[in-house]
Parts: sequence; C-alpha cells; structure tokens
Amino acid sequence: MKPVFLILIIVVYLGCENHDDLSMADRFMKQVETESYNEMFLPDLKPSDISILLKYRNNQKVLNKFPANPVSSFICDSVTVGAVALSTIESIRLSELFDAENEFNNFPSNPCLIDTSNQVKYRFAILDTVAILYYNWWINSNLTDIEKININPLFGTTYRWNY
Repeated sequence: MKPVFLILIIVVYLGCENHDDLSMADRFMKQVETESYNEMFLPDLKPSDISILLKYRNNQKVLNKFPANPVSSFICDSVTVGAVALSTIESIRLSELFDAENEFNNFPSNPCLIDTSNQVKYRFAILDTVAILYYNWWINSNLTDIEKININPLFGTTYRWNY
C-alpha cells in the first residue's frame, strides 16, 4: 500500500510542476511582444542567450511600451520587438565586457538606432541592416563567445545605439 501511495504523490507532484519549455530569453521576448514586461532591469541573460534573442531580430511589431534605460532622457519612437532584441544583445555584450556582477549594467540599452552619416532616414532600413550585422557577428563566426563579446558588431559602420 505504501509504494502505491508514494507513486501517487510523485505523479501529483510532477503534474503540478510548470513544464514551461521556454528559455528565460524567450519568456522575456514574449513579454516584450505582449508589452507586459514591467521590470526596471533586464533578466539575467548571458551570452548563451544571444542566439535565442537573434530569432526576434526581424520582428517589426511596433511597441508602445518597451524596456528602456530609465536613466537616459532619450525617448525613441517606432520601437520594434526586433530593436528590443538587438539592444538586449548589446546590453549583454556590454555587461560581459565591463562588469557582469554589477546589477546596474543590466539596465536595458535604449532600443534606438541612429545613422551618424544621416544617409539612411528610414528607421526600419537601419534596423534591417543592423540585424544582419548582429546575426553575422554571432552566428556566422568561428570565434568563441568570449572573443565575439569583445567585438562591437557596429564597428566600422555609421550605425550607433543612441543612449
């Protein structure tokens, strides 16, 4: 009788467990997409999450509410899910470079891109180009994650994050 009772308890316990297969990065991006992310800081994402975040780079859904650095006074317009994904990747990169243990490095970067040459006026064209740059930097490289983190994907371009 006791083994049956024990098995029943185990089955009930496993049935109550949350079987959410989404990674922390996927959950974060789903909250961004539904405009339900309400935290001041980004979740504790690591370089291993960058590949997951890159899946969202081309999502052009425009957001009314999005994670942005509360210290910065710059406000963006027409921020997309893709821009938030890429700026989160940049936040991960900078946190790893400068001080991963300092929670203030987990402030989100502002998801606002600019072209310092002013030749590209259409925001979505900038985002499309930057998405390719980040993808090639991370996915199409034979470098280690640590070596990649030390490379600015926007280096040598006229594109910048507007902090």
